Amino acid sequence: MESIWQYGLLIVNTVAVFFIGWLLSRFQAKRSLAKRKLGNEAVDEDLSKVDPIKLTKCKSLLIDVQKDIGGHSVALKDFSIWLCDSTEQHNLTSESWAKQVLSLRQANTKLDEQLRVRESGFTTIPANIKRRVNTTVSSLPAYRNQTAELTETIDRLDDEHESEGIRSQLSSDVEQLLRENSRLHAKLTVAEKQIAEQSAQIAEAKAEARVDALTELPNRRSFEEKLSRVVESQQRYRDGFVLVLLDIDHFKQLNDIHGHRAGDLMLQTVSRVLRRTCRATDYICRFGGEEFAIILTRCNPSHSGIVAERYRKSIEAGMLMYEGKELRVTASFGFAHYIENETAEVVIERADAALYAAKRSGRNRVFMHDGSKTVAANADSSESVVPEQQPEKLRTI
Repeated sequence: MESIWQYGLLIVNTVAVFFIGWLLSRFQAKRSLAKRKLGNEAVDEDLSKVDPIKLTKCKSLLIDVQKDIGGHSVALKDFSIWLCDSTEQHNLTSESWAKQVLSLRQANTKLDEQLRVRESGFTTIPANIKRRVNTTVSSLPAYRNQTAELTETIDRLDDEHESEGIRSQLSSDVEQLLRENSRLHAKLTVAEKQIAEQSAQIAEAKAEARVDALTELPNRRSFEEKLSRVVESQQRYRDGFVLVLLDIDHFKQLNDIHGHRAGDLMLQTVSRVLRRTCRATDYICRFGGEEFAIILTRCNPSHSGIVAERYRKSIEAGMLMYEGKELRVTASFGFAHYIENETAEVVIERADAALYAAKRSGRNRVFMHDGSKTVAANADSSESVVPEQQPEKLRTI
């Protein structure tokens, strides 16, 4: 009986140990995940605070230093080869010594001046950038000091250059400085690579910040920047442009009936249709929600309605297969031609008014704003004119 009890207790203890171990492993895994998440957030936050201009300046400084020490390396190697050859051939003369020493002194002086300028430049680089290259930057004064010591050695030995021991010491000093030069060059290569990687990360982050993740079209922020540039260009070129806004009809109903997954897939389908339909000069973006915007440049005003109608028909003809069902949507369009000296905000307001008119007139149609009123794009009669009202806002973004 006692042995059974001991055996049972052993089983309980074993199970308890395994359970506690499992709990600890789960806790450590969650803790590690949380740390990684915080680390990523810290990296993202750090990237958002990095000044791209300063980053480019830091990279340029690193490249300049590489060129500086590269040139100095050539001067050191030339001197080392000359010293070795002249010693072996026993043709070391005072004239040749003076010439070679002068050349090396000039190279040392030039490098000292260059590195001082670079070090001064690095002082203007923000800490969140410079800390990535601190090891390299901190090596520059040490290398300058070694170069200065070599110059002092040359000056001190100038009158004793015919001594073989003196030449041997000098050759050793030059070789040591060459090794330091090589190590510094390797550090600079690593530092430049780190800065290049950081630049690439920032460029990628900026690109992602201007692209809608769902449709992979430019987002509202990107659109506003583009529209601002297009409006500014009109002051110089005056070639005009057209802003088109479109809104998927009954999109909320689609979401309510088939779910948000179907809604997301439909947005992706519409974005693909728009990309396939667009001309090379058209600029398409997701304006927000189920609404898209298109900037038509190099578009004859008389043809803009035809272009918008082509987009409308393409969406109408599109289809999404979802859970064995064919889902189709239509879209209402509103557009406005740019009028000289008006702001981007006014162009958007007029295109939005035309879009609202298309919605009120039955949806799945194209309306335009001619500067004073909204009118069906393909109609000529006054019956096509929709009375101006103060519409409710179509967007809640």
